[in-house]
Amino acid sequence: MLKIIDDNDPVVAQFLTNILSGDVMSIPEYRADIRTEDDVRNCRDLPLICMWNVDRRKRTFFISVNTKIMSILLESVCNRNDPKFNDRLNRVVEILSDVSRWRFVNISEYPNDFIAIFRRKKQMNY
Repeated sequence: MLKIIDDNDPVVAQFLTNILSGDVMSIPEYRADIRTEDDVRNCRDLPLICMWNVDRRKRTFFISVNTKIMSILLESVCNRNDPKFNDRLNRVVEILSDVSRWRFVNISEYPNDFIAIFRRKKQMNY
């Protein structure tokens, strides 16, 4: 599993390290009710990271990162008026999406980790 985020921007690197170090925030929530990008845009209760339109036969899926929630979280380390805010937000979303995708593509390497994480999320009502 990815342990260190290597990014040229130390704010982005530290922020992502904090997000990815916790099980609850870093694991996508599967949403069977979302099938299209329009569904994602129109969804009012999108989680931080969402997996949708899973096709088990084709072994494909989509990952979306909720930029509204992510921008609120990013404000804890970077002022929204900072000229770098939008670039940092875009970079965080890009990396988080890639890492989430990578984790699920490689799930066969550590399935017990994900079983434990999903159980914790369920116990915590996430």
